Amino acid sequence: VEAHALPGLRGRGVIATRYGRPGHELLLLNAHMALSAGARQHQFGFLAELVGDAPHVVVMGDLNCTAAEWARSALGKRRWTWLGEDMHTYPSWKPVRQIDHILVSESLRVHSAAALDVVLSDHRPIAVEIELPEALREPAPLPVPVATAT
Repeated sequence: VEAHALPGLRGRGVIATRYGRPGHELLLLNAHMALSAGARQHQFGFLAELVGDAPHVVVMGDLNCTAAEWARSALGKRRWTWLGEDMHTYPSWKPVRQIDHILVSESLRVHSAAALDVVLSDHRPIAVEIELPEALREPAPLPVPVATAT
């Protein structure tokens, strides 16, 4: 797990978490991006450097952008499964736009995604169910034997 400050004014950042082993890892980026479109373009460049050529990536968070802005960014050059603009997340009490997103690299299969109808902050959360490639799956743990009294 790595925490990074994003370029621009203080207070915006990304948490990068890697699961698995080199060559077969899942990279999760959870970001809170700037309000300014110009600042976000620099931040997208920083995220693109973090992603590099990682095969399995999920980018999520309060990205403060639209799908069109994302597509024009440094990360937009990569192919992603975009979960759509119909999951309105802001403001949480009467959502009319989507500025919170979960983007999934095309190597991962999305089973479902939805903006949740809960008010925990000024943004509604988004949930996604993803199928991991076989190389990322851990074997199920063996059952622990239960001791019996004799």
